[in-house]
Amino acid sequence: WNREIWKSLRLRQGSNALFFPTPNALAPLSFARFMNRRKVTFVDMSEISVSTLIKLSAQMRLTNVTVKLASTNGKIPVADSSFDVAYSDWGLSYFASVTGKASDAETITKELVRVLKSGGTIGAIEENGAPVMFPCPPDIQSIRTKVDSPRADKMIMGRRLFSLFSGAGVKKISLKGYSSFLTGQEDQRMGEELSR
Repeated sequence: WNREIWKSLRLRQGSNALFFPTPNALAPLSFARFMNRRKVTFVDMSEISVSTLIKLSAQMRLTNVTVKLASTNGKIPVADSSFDVAYSDWGLSYFASVTGKASDAETITKELVRVLKSGGTIGAIEENGAPVMFPCPPDIQSIRTKVDSPRADKMIMGRRLFSLFSGAGVKKISLKGYSSFLTGQEDQRMGEELSR
């Protein structure tokens, strides 16, 4: 399903993309292959992630990759208007969550807007809602609320991200939902499960 999301970023032949952050090396390396020789810059705040990506990119002979280390509050070491696409992979929710650093979430959002060329695209994949087991066995149902309650802040992550991007001056914002485990026949039963 990542590929479906990446296709929606409207990448063109000469597109130059930023991928931030890169906590799991598999996703950015897959993205680099998806980019197919178009330039991609990986940015992370972890020196370990950055060194791992440099090493793996070299081993995989990915010549379209540049890797940079961001500051701990998310300042990205690139010039203004550098990218056609900026993509955040599970990064904003850490800063936008109640327990995270809200001011850093604003900094990162402004940084993504700053490094984007005029008319460019920002994409972010985030979890919006506590995870649901479907179908949910009756014995699991009784403990589900205890498990989900600490993660209730994720129920409104989409609204928080919308607020961050609109506050940073982004004009056209579209939120889309994706699921990797539902089939068409299960939609109604899933709706019933979510409303319980």
